[in-house]
Amino acid sequence: MSHEVKSACSARPCSIVHAEGDINWMTSPDVRAAILELFERGSEKRVIVDLKGAEHIDSIGASVLLEGFDAAEKRNMDFILMGLH
Repeated sequence: MSHEVKSACSARPCSIVHAEGDINWMTSPDVRAAILELFERGSEKRVIVDLKGAEHIDSIGASVLLEGFDAAEKRNMDFILMGLH
């Protein structure tokens, strides 16, 4: 699992986390850290996770993504998943 964070959105300040490979018990701590770091910085109003390159998401990986929704709601920010297939 690798992830890359970019800040390149036109409408509102945001960051995009590009996920590749599996999001599972072994890689989810890195994904969680990347997502929560963006929320803690607070400079963006929107965090997008691009799952186009994700091959498999297990239940622990899904719980990390749900945690992203909770973190966004607490901070009145947007959390968007894209590239689901």
